[in-house]
Amino acid sequence: GFLDKISNMFKKEEKEKINQYNKAGEKEGRWQEEIEGVKTSGNYVNGSKEGKWTTINKDNSILEENYVNGFVEGISKEFYPPTLEKDSFGNSQLLPGEIKTEVNHENGVIKEYYENGNLEFECDSNHIKEYYENGNLKYSAFPDKNCQNALAEENYYYENGNLKQEVKYQISEFTEKETYSNYYESFVSQIKDYNKEGNLEKERSIVYEDTDNKSLEVSHIIDKNYENNNLVKIEILDKD
Repeated sequence: GFLDKISNMFKKEEKEKINQYNKAGEKEGRWQEEIEGVKTSGNYVNGSKEGKWTTINKDNSILEENYVNGFVEGISKEFYPPTLEKDSFGNSQLLPGEIKTEVNHENGVIKEYYENGNLEFECDSNHIKEYYENGNLKYSAFPDKNCQNALAEENYYYENGNLKQEVKYQISEFTEKETYSNYYESFVSQIKDYNKEGNLEKERSIVYEDTDNKSLEVSHIIDKNYENNNLVKIEILDKD
């Protein structure tokens, strides 16, 4: 079985020379370490991790990483724990777990998966997305193109795939008086709510104004209510 192979790998290492130090007192060669039930195995070169390292967590999920000069590079993958199943002859066997998490350290892409193999979460510098277990989009967020730490838009979805809520932001640039460094903040400028059938129900627009101390305050709010996508009511609220 899969875990048997992992177990045999550690037994084989026990017979070999492992956990050795070089003349400089640095970790060298094959090492097998265990801390609070978490087992790791891989190679050291002059005290730095090098090549493929495998980690077996307490829940038997398995993490595979690649090191270059002590730093993680390439793609790291974590797998769900192996599953025990019986073949057509009634014999029990352990099957490798499906991929759980994948991290690309080169481009910053992170992906997480449900046990059924469907994508659960993914993000990079351009977007964040979450999914329902059935594969439909649950949430998406997009940062401002000119400033990655300020949101430009968020969308929420029903499990049937229809849009539930749309949130748009106004991005404003400020300057710290002491450091004169620029920074950005996101302010909600519009919210739209939809029903499960995809019809627009409510819309709120928030209008801001600059103040004397170079900050933003709400000037007024415009609320709109809809029935069957038809506008039925408008309310305008001022800052007082």
